[in-house]
Amino acid sequence: MLKITTFILWLLVAQDLYGSPAESQENSRSVCLLKDAPNQCGSFCLSALGPLYDHMAKFKLVLNAKLESQQKSFDARLERIQNTLMSVVNKLEQGLVINTPSTNSLGQKDENSVRSVHPNLEKILERYFYIEENVMKNFTDAEDRCRQMGGHLASFQNEKELNAIVPKLLHNVHYFLGNNDRAKKGDLVSMASGKRSSFYKWHLNEPHSQNGNENCVGIYSGLMAMLNCRYKKLFICQADENI
Repeated sequence: MLKITTFILWLLVAQDLYGSPAESQENSRSVCLLKDAPNQCGSFCLSALGPLYDHMAKFKLVLNAKLESQQKSFDARLERIQNTLMSVVNKLEQGLVINTPSTNSLGQKDENSVRSVHPNLEKILERYFYIEENVMKNFTDAEDRCRQMGGHLASFQNEKELNAIVPKLLHNVHYFLGNNDRAKKGDLVSMASGKRSSFYKWHLNEPHSQNGNENCVGIYSGLMAMLNCRYKKLFICQADENI
């Protein structure tokens, strides 16, 4: 009896230490035995990472679409800005063309003599003039004063221009004009252009040079006369050099 009891105890101890055969088989089935680690794990990793790759591909498509949309929006805004700038530039160029004097029969400035008009000069018909009403000067000093304003002593191109200026002059007061024959007696030329003037409207018995000392043309009471260049008179300037 004692021997049977001792055998049973040893059997229980052995089962506890080594486990039962059924249990051993079950454990062997739950363990992954790697015989070809690279191929076995590679396939598993690809299978596990597949959804992540798909998500990344979709995200890339969405990102590219958004970037393309933003690029189109930026290009459209840039084109609108360029169109606005071109419109402004065109308006500025048109304004410059309108305000730039050009050569014509009315004696406006040509592009070789373009300059700003002095604020003292007044537009009368199609040309600019300055009428001195206070300070008298001799012919030479009067021309210098006109030059300081960017012009010369004036010459008139026709009777229409003369008639537009005469009402602005003081009555019975002499004004120097730019015509003179100081270089050659009887050869009247303009101070502005150096050309012979074609329009005059003389007082009776003019042009007349008393004792050969009257070489500068002046105007008083609406008509022209020869004056002594050394005497001090009021004067009229013009802005251009065409007449």
